[in-house]
Amino acid sequence: MGKIGFAFSLDAFLGLGILIISLALISSLYVHEVPSSKINYFANDMINTMSALKVKDANYTVIKVMVQNGTIKGRSLENSILDQIGEFWAVNKSNLAEMIIQNVTGSVNDTSFYFKLENDTFFIEENEELNESFVAIPNVITGIKKNDFVRGVSSRAYLVNIQNKLTSKYLYFGGFIGQGNVTGKIIDIPADADIDAIIVEVGVGKSFNLSINNIFCSELTAGSFSMQSSTYDVSSCKGSIIPGQSNNFSIRFLGNINTSFIGGGYIQVRYKTKELSDYNPDNRQYLPDINGIINIYSSFFVPGRITNITAYLHYISNQTTYFSIGNKTIFSSNGNTTEQKRNITNIDKLINLSIISNNSVPIRISSYNLTTKTYYPKEADVVLITDLSGSMRFRIGYWDAPPYGNSRNCGNPDLYHLNDTRRVAIAKCVDQDFIRVVMNASYPGNKLWLTDFENNAQYYPPDPLLMTEANLVNHVQAYPNNPSGGTCIACALNYANEILTNLSNSSRQKFVVLMTDGIPTHCAGRKFVAGAWVCDPAATGTDGFYLDGACLGNVNDCGNNDCANPINASIEAAKRLKALNVTIHTVGMGPIDTCLSANTTLKRIAQVGNGTYKGSRNASELADFYKELAYGILLAVNQSGQTVSINSSVTNWRLFGDSYIMINYTPVAQQPSYGEIILTTQTDKLGSCNKSMSMPNVRYVDAKATSFSGSHWTDVVRLNSNNVFRLADYGKSYINFGDPFIVNLPVNLIVPGANNSIVMRTGDSETNSTGCSSDNRIIYTAGVKSSVTYSDVMEKAEGCIWTVGFEDSTNFTLKVDANYNGTKTCTYTPGNIIYDTKDSKAVASYLLLRQLDIDGDGKLDVKLNSTGLTIETTHVAEVPSLFGPSTLTLKVTQ
Repeated sequence: MGKIGFAFSLDAFLGLGILIISLALISSLYVHEVPSSKINYFANDMINTMSALKVKDANYTVIKVMVQNGTIKGRSLENSILDQIGEFWAVNKSNLAEMIIQNVTGSVNDTSFYFKLENDTFFIEENEELNESFVAIPNVITGIKKNDFVRGVSSRAYLVNIQNKLTSKYLYFGGFIGQGNVTGKIIDIPADADIDAIIVEVGVGKSFNLSINNIFCSELTAGSFSMQSSTYDVSSCKGSIIPGQSNNFSIRFLGNINTSFIGGGYIQVRYKTKELSDYNPDNRQYLPDINGIINIYSSFFVPGRITNITAYLHYISNQTTYFSIGNKTIFSSNGNTTEQKRNITNIDKLINLSIISNNSVPIRISSYNLTTKTYYPKEADVVLITDLSGSMRFRIGYWDAPPYGNSRNCGNPDLYHLNDTRRVAIAKCVDQDFIRVVMNASYPGNKLWLTDFENNAQYYPPDPLLMTEANLVNHVQAYPNNPSGGTCIACALNYANEILTNLSNSSRQKFVVLMTDGIPTHCAGRKFVAGAWVCDPAATGTDGFYLDGACLGNVNDCGNNDCANPINASIEAAKRLKALNVTIHTVGMGPIDTCLSANTTLKRIAQVGNGTYKGSRNASELADFYKELAYGILLAVNQSGQTVSINSSVTNWRLFGDSYIMINYTPVAQQPSYGEIILTTQTDKLGSCNKSMSMPNVRYVDAKATSFSGSHWTDVVRLNSNNVFRLADYGKSYINFGDPFIVNLPVNLIVPGANNSIVMRTGDSETNSTGCSSDNRIIYTAGVKSSVTYSDVMEKAEGCIWTVGFEDSTNFTLKVDANYNGTKTCTYTPGNIIYDTKDSKAVASYLLLRQLDIDGDGKLDVKLNSTGLTIETTHVAEVPSLFGPSTLTLKVTQ
């Protein structure tokens, strides 16, 4: 019944289109000179007869014979005589068209008329030529095209069932969760879930053990806690997940209580399920279970208009417990040595619910005596190393030599946004930003030395009294705009070793930040071996030696071993620094992302120094990274932003994991509809604070941006120039506000299938910005229709055997439709999409497959069954094609 109704609708649609085209193109007649009214009457009668009389009703001998012998049949019986003439012409049966014309015009009794019926390629006429005075009447017919089909088929495709889809559930940790051992839960993994992977991405200060449902999983080593994340694949523990039940994930820190915290992060459980929609948003947000100091900076999001909000706290602490939403304290209670269970109601009396509706809202939960909060600031010794070799004159975005890059100053708006800026100009500006952060007057104990290098290495200042922020900035500003020479990385690292050995001590934390734009070419020392001079990797000198004429340090050395000796010498120099307990970060400036030798060298040095490596030809990304490093150093030596230290025992302090915030609201976003497939996935890391990225062409059900803020606060998030989160709306000083790790993005602001811009920023106050993390990403839930509408009218509807790729890198085959017994093949795999564009079933199934490929990578996120009916097509046959219109003209004279 549904198919018939659709066929009628399709015919009506086509009929309306034909009528519009006809009205636009036809005029009733045109006249050459002025014929008599008799000719007008004859011409109109003739054309009206042929355009109005249906074939099945015609009483002309030729037409009746054609109907009887099946020459005209099916839906063609509904044609007008004029339409049938056009069809015969289109399929190269002009002789049949002429027979009908002769039969129809031959029935005219008045032989004083002369006429012809013509279009571009055929005509029939009486045996007299037309006089100069004649009437001509055009008539439009549609759906015909010479040498092509006249009546075709239209198909649609839809899923009957799926083998599985690849989707995820997440456990999110707030901007700062601690301090102590932390447990969270994922409550809604489907019962049929086949666990594919478990990924942990967190910012942590110390190593920890991970357990799943009280089963030990793995000991995970901490990375750098400086607005960055550490990522661990613990898929080997997937057997501990229990589908269909609540699953607990416990993090047990191996350090002391003051370093036992999570600075933002999540646990992702990726799985396959047959459920089309397993999206079950819960208005109850559970708080993490914390066994230790209750110290939470987090948030919640309300995707709609709040109608009511309550909370439940279950805890034990002998210190005062506070709970604030936004900038309002909604609960406080004196300490107690017994277990407390508190229902918090009437929140709407304290907070305007309309203000926090449809927003990410910061929350702060603490249970310690603020007067006993103590900090333990340390002091940093930092060596900032800058490459001043000849290649630093080149453009940031290219390997080539001249034309050299544009030498822009730090205030130039194009400095970080054009790829033709001179590398040394960018280096000078990011160095100055780094100095201003580390040597800020708020941290008077920090020390910073500048080391630059080319063939040799130099350092500044020689006198400690010269070590001021202003002097260091001035020295960097005096770096040459036209540097020259080779690249002795080992020399610079050896100088850093000399500085930190002689001028630092074991009580101070030590850091080296090394920047270069290429491959090392020089050694820091040499030795005579087997009759030749070679690099001495153990050399500790600061003057370089160039020994190998084949090592030029340019793009030609990216894929060979010509520079292996200087590379090895640089890594050995880093190992000597590590022996001093120095953290080494490395920065690659320019297009070295495409250079294996350069990338390997800098990554290896950072690994040796337990630091971080960033290589980019994007100056803006490098500027952000320098700021991350600077603030990360401050955090490492003075974790006083969100970390507390208590001068008393915390035995038996705990926030229990059954605590929650309950929010009742009216949703804004459209909820999943019948037959819609719901998937949750994530983008790659954003890589910068200001990112433009293409979002898939899907319907967004939910979207959120992650923000690794370290000990700072996520304070600004903008989507397509719209502020979606601004912490300063709650006040200028952030210390008592919550810190969101996830900021929800209103789905109505996302433009599907187009570039979307997202800006993210962290800070310690409205006026003290601290950059952002390059590890941020967007996690979104998308709704994908399980059907596509009818295709255009095609010549045939046969189907094929499809080979289709899936996100787990497997391929599978299926028939479209299930009754297809032919051998024709179609393909939908990465970089290889092949199908018959004239087959409506193949086209319809391709459109559905493309719809199930959310990120457009040629791999389906939804896996179809390899046997049985998985994609079913329906079609409407003998639909008039959409070719045309064509014009037949009747010309009449006497």
